[in-house]
Amino acid sequence: MNHKAQIKMGETLGVLIVFFLIVGISIGFYTMIQKDSIKTRAREQLEKETIRIALKAAHLQEITCTQDRDIEEVNCIDWYKATSFKQVIESDQQAFLFYEADFRSSKITLQQVYPVDPALPLTLDLYSNPPKHVANRIQTAIPVVIRDPTIANALQQKSIGLLFVEVYS
Repeated sequence: MNHKAQIKMGETLGVLIVFFLIVGISIGFYTMIQKDSIKTRAREQLEKETIRIALKAAHLQEITCTQDRDIEEVNCIDWYKATSFKQVIESDQQAFLFYEADFRSSKITLQQVYPVDPALPLTLDLYSNPPKHVANRIQTAIPVVIRDPTIANALQQKSIGLLFVEVYS
């Protein structure tokens, strides 16, 4: 009788080991799926943040083209306003902190595409605040019209450009 009880106890112990092994593998598999899901959600959030920052930068009143205090055209950036904006951001810590609340860890660059005005630089970094350690980086570009108000001919003062927004996490 004692021998049968030991066999039954061994069988029960074997079943318990197999059961906990299956539970452990299931938990490990579930954890892997959740990690991928969390990474996907974090990537989606970074993409949404990139779009939000890009739209905010493209419609920033400080650099948009204006005529008599009215917005001249949509997605138009005044080159000289953008240059002044960059100088203020670089020289005034308070201004940098003000825009850091909106742009966070990102880099915003304005680039001429066609026709390229040789009197102006090809690119202009409007805002740059990269983190020390970059885990993820997403870049988007918005086509814009770049206006140079110093040129008298209205047709020649506009060129096509891209506003690059690179967001870091």
